Amino acid sequence: MSNEEKILSLLESLVQGQAKLEKDLSETKNIVARIEVEHGQHIKALHDGYAGVYDISKEIRSDVAEIKDVLEVHAVHINVLEHAGK
Repeated sequence: MSNEEKILSLLESLVQGQAKLEKDLSETKNIVARIEVEHGQHIKALHDGYAGVYDISKEIRSDVAEIKDVLEVHAVHINVLEHAGK
């Protein structure tokens, strides 16, 4: 094999390698784009879940505050009734 043939062979191998590298890079970009979309969807679902838990937590706190208020009123009534009977 002459030097010219060797150079042409090496050049052909280089061109094929570059084409494969470009194809691999394109596939990698597609995979990264898909992962970014999926990740965004997961983050949104997680945020929505936290928002739901926060809303429920606020409602429970409000309910507990109302129960405490009623409990205080009942305690006063019980105290009045206990002292009225004496």
